[in-house]
Amino acid sequence: MKQYCIGFITASCLTASIFLFMGAKKRTIDNLIVQRVTIVDKNGNKVGELGNANNRVFFWLSPPKYKGHMISLTCQKQGGALQIANGEGNEAISLKAGQNGSGTLITSNASGDKIVSISSSNVDNGRINTFNANGRNTVSIGSNNAGNGRLVTYNHRGGETTYLGTNDINSGHLKTYNTFGHETVFAGTGKDDAGFLITRDGLGKKTTYLGTNAIGDGYMETINKAGIKTGVLGKK
Repeated sequence: MKQYCIGFITASCLTASIFLFMGAKKRTIDNLIVQRVTIVDKNGNKVGELGNANNRVFFWLSPPKYKGHMISLTCQKQGGALQIANGEGNEAISLKAGQNGSGTLITSNASGDKIVSISSSNVDNGRINTFNANGRNTVSIGSNNAGNGRLVTYNHRGGETTYLGTNDINSGHLKTYNTFGHETVFAGTGKDDAGFLITRDGLGKKTTYLGTNAIGDGYMETINKAGIKTGVLGKK
């Protein structure tokens, strides 16, 4: 009987050892269910986390003793978002879904101020905007409401200074503005598909017209500040 018990115990230990050995060899987990995973370094400092809260799934990573999150990924009903910060803790890149469901990419300077924005307009046209250190829009490249391409530049106060793009008759034109917002030069293509140039004074009043007359000949006229023609070259 004693030998039987010893043999049974030995067999049980051997069987358990086999299962433990097989389990130690297995390096994959078929299904892991958790609400939160915390990542720490060898000193126990928290450097990352994966979890969910307030109907939002999040994942972030940071070096030890870093203020804030260096890389942050969130998912919620409105859409996903990815933020990347620099070594000073200021946001450098932001990629997310906007309020209208379209994507937005924003890059920032070392201080975290927005410098470049790539997004879509309210009518789903693409747009690229650049900004100065004061947050003023300096350049805008994209499509207007009619779907035509355009380039707009602004001064450091945010006032429009140049417009280059496609007009309502699908032809190109260029406009310049002074510091007060008055148009000073217009160069483009008219309804007759011929080019023309208009200059204006500091108040936006027309002073010169250079273009083509009805029969295709060159034509120029000058106007004084009272709106009266002072000179004509060619037949209108």
